[in-house]
Amino acid sequence: MGWTARNLTDAFHFPTGVFAPAAYDFPDDRTRHVIYLGGSGVSDNTGILHELYCGTDDVWHEKDLMDESGAPHSSSPPKAYLFVLEGTQHVLYLGTTADGHLRELYQDDGWHANDLTADSGAQAAQKAAQGFEYSAGRAQVVVFQGIDRHVHVLTRKSKDDGDPTWVHKDLTWDHGGPLCARAPGGYAFSAGGTMHVDYLGDDGRIYEYTGTSNLTWGEPVDIGAGLDGPDGFADDAYRGYGFTADGTRHVDVVDTSGDVWEFSFDGTWSVENLTAPRGAEHVLAGTSVSAYAFEATDAVPVATQHVVYAGGDHRIHELWKDPTGWHENPLTNADDPGAESTPSAFADHATSTQHVFYTSQANQIVELRWTDRPSLSEVVRPRHRLD
Repeated sequence: MGWTARNLTDAFHFPTGVFAPAAYDFPDDRTRHVIYLGGSGVSDNTGILHELYCGTDDVWHEKDLMDESGAPHSSSPPKAYLFVLEGTQHVLYLGTTADGHLRELYQDDGWHANDLTADSGAQAAQKAAQGFEYSAGRAQVVVFQGIDRHVHVLTRKSKDDGDPTWVHKDLTWDHGGPLCARAPGGYAFSAGGTMHVDYLGDDGRIYEYTGTSNLTWGEPVDIGAGLDGPDGFADDAYRGYGFTADGTRHVDVVDTSGDVWEFSFDGTWSVENLTAPRGAEHVLAGTSVSAYAFEATDAVPVATQHVVYAGGDHRIHELWKDPTGWHENPLTNADDPGAESTPSAFADHATSTQHVFYTSQANQIVELRWTDRPSLSEVVRPRHRLD
């Protein structure tokens, strides 16, 4: 019981990768997926996006997504998400032509390519976009920073709900707010039926737009107003998460000292430094965090919150919260491949497991998995749940 590590690149002889991977699970198919940019160094990437996928047998397979879809090569780390309503998978990236066009790969009986910028008539993008499913609005949502440094949103309704075309909105133009200093992030909050986009303004403050199920948005809110929070921010693409167990929302950031902070909303905003009070390792420079909720299941009846990151020691660290408070847990040790990227993580509630993926210093893709069931074939990490 606990955390185990598996080097997927070595175990299955997959191509090496660079930058952060993007991982997600597909509950209906009982499959796990990892998307990454191939290469052997920051200045030596192949432009090819690879998909690793496995079923319940834990045997991983690899696909060259550019070869299957005919898509142009990538210049950016991918972002990926699942649209459960239509049973499709989606990967977002920027091409190599420096035209700022947002490229999409989508899996619907095979992988296909799409130019979201051309389809929507949107502003060209400054950085790769982030996407998520908004089930209350029965829509896909893509958020990005335009070359005009505005916050832009693309939405697409389900094909069962009318016209399934991409619609562009400029949130900065329509609803105000400071210019966008870095790439925004977004998430859906199922307990509240809302969606949220967070970004760093030119004034050094974190702002959040809130959207509703009719796909309309309100004015941005300074989530740190009146709070004793970080003095500055080192990361971007602030992807928050909802915690259904208590109906709260959370946005995690990294400050300029490498500390992790969490903004929480339970009717009012609060902020807490998660690393300094616990003596936890600082975040590896140039990387960010991955945060998620592990809601209660029959096998694991206590809901928990999790923030994982690569430390300055190149190990993966976890901050996790149960009813007793926050705790710190190292997920890798000196025998595991050293981490070089922001991890990508999720909880698989169907199997009551947690999964963390990262790119190593040797350009390998590594999976960490937590289960409440014993494993005799793998090295077990410390257990961390209430009995």
